[in-house]
Amino acid sequence: MAIPPEAPAKSAAGHLLANQILLGFAVALHALSLLSVAINVVLAATGTSPAPATDSEAVGYYGTFACIGVWSAVGLLWAPLNLWGLHRRARWARTSSVAYWSVSLFTCCCLPFGAYGIYALLRRDVRAVFEPGA
Repeated sequence: MAIPPEAPAKSAAGHLLANQILLGFAVALHALSLLSVAINVVLAATGTSPAPATDSEAVGYYGTFACIGVWSAVGLLWAPLNLWGLHRRARWARTSSVAYWSVSLFTCCCLPFGAYGIYALLRRDVRAVFEPGA
């Protein structure tokens, strides 16, 4: 007979729930960012938006869209995976979520989310949920 896992402490459960909510919000942001990149690339390709005047401006223009698009696509896969893992209390999910929040620190709009996510997931009570006996 399997012993059911012990319910996490109230503060740990609150931090895990907050992380799950923030990851859900991040999924929406990634989807909207990817849509925005697609719209802007279509506008640029059709000549509807003003074209960059020089080659260096074009590199910056399209390079920015490439960086945002890649991070949005990666995040659109990574954030829901972390959300699911945290919900299931999978051991890998805490480490993966800390890595995700660390990378998201480089996006200015997600700096507070990333800082909180790292803080919350590195707390001893939250770590104990994923690593019994730690």
